[in-house]
Amino acid sequence: MPFLLALAISALAAQSAAATSNNIGAGEADGSVTFSGTGVPPVFAPCKAVDFTLVNGNSTATVVINASTGGIGAALDGFAGKVQLNGNGHGYCEGTSSGGGSLNLSVPTANGPNGSTFGCPSLTGGYTRVGPDVEAILGGSCSVNSNPVPAMFIFRGEFNPTGGSGLSQPGLAGPITTADFKGAFVVAPA
Repeated sequence: MPFLLALAISALAAQSAAATSNNIGAGEADGSVTFSGTGVPPVFAPCKAVDFTLVNGNSTATVVINASTGGIGAALDGFAGKVQLNGNGHGYCEGTSSGGGSLNLSVPTANGPNGSTFGCPSLTGGYTRVGPDVEAILGGSCSVNSNPVPAMFIFRGEFNPTGGSGLSQPGLAGPITTADFKGAFVVAPA
């Protein structure tokens, strides 16, 4: 996670001095995905369109800073705590080996132990997946302590079908109806 936070800070530093406010930060998240209908087809079956819901059951520490620049001076406002990710999406051509499509995500307002808050009510964008590797790039508005600004939300992680083992693992012997995900995310200036 230190690398992701350093990446987010360098993105903020690259912003113009005329910018007024930016969010930067990073965190780690894991959760589950449930696919609609018969799920993602198994290996060697043709891909198909599929809808899914995403629920973040457990997130580890997240740090997000809102930095105001330009004008007379600069100010920092921050959040440190746990957040949740919830959303839904549509895979255009999902199969065991790859997929991609649209993703809508929300980060409900979370309260940090020091009284700070962070949330992103509506993030939209897309995702791609090759095997277990997933990357999503979304945009919207995120708020640190009631200071909403445009932001990018970038997630990179692993997708692991749940249930079964060995050759009976979903995706091999049958469709994938549920999966777990785990990875890191960056909040960067938009």
